[in-house]
Amino acid sequence: MPCDDKGFTLLELILVMLIVSFSLVALAPALEQVIARQRLENSAEMMGWVLRSAQQKAIYSGQSQMVRFYYSNNSYLMDTTRYYLDGAQYAALPNFPTRIGQVPACIFQPSGIPRAGGTVVLMNEEGQTSYVIVSPVAGRIRVSDHPPASW
Repeated sequence: MPCDDKGFTLLELILVMLIVSFSLVALAPALEQVIARQRLENSAEMMGWVLRSAQQKAIYSGQSQMVRFYYSNNSYLMDTTRYYLDGAQYAALPNFPTRIGQVPACIFQPSGIPRAGGTVVLMNEEGQTSYVIVSPVAGRIRVSDHPPASW
């Protein structure tokens, strides 16, 4: 009687594993760039979320709220909570004109409108950038891959 084996030989399995291994090695640099980009986007989105939270808190509480940007240690502060940039760093000092000492700050008035607009530029180790933009009049907070039109 003929043997009707429907499995793979050891040689076929080893060959497939080698092809998959070489493919992963070849894709590793591209994968690192994708991961770096995602970490940058996460940091920018988190900063946007914190700014929106400060804006909402100003409206809800009827008191001004502030977010301070600490360039020297890649962090920012809202109330007593400090947030650190993960997978990103400040590409330049945030350009908000309001300063608390030497520290740039975005201050939201009780109406939710910022005292002044500004932009925070974040950069990752691959040199990719992301912009967190606070509009001066409407107080709109957005994250973009491109600088604001006024630059």
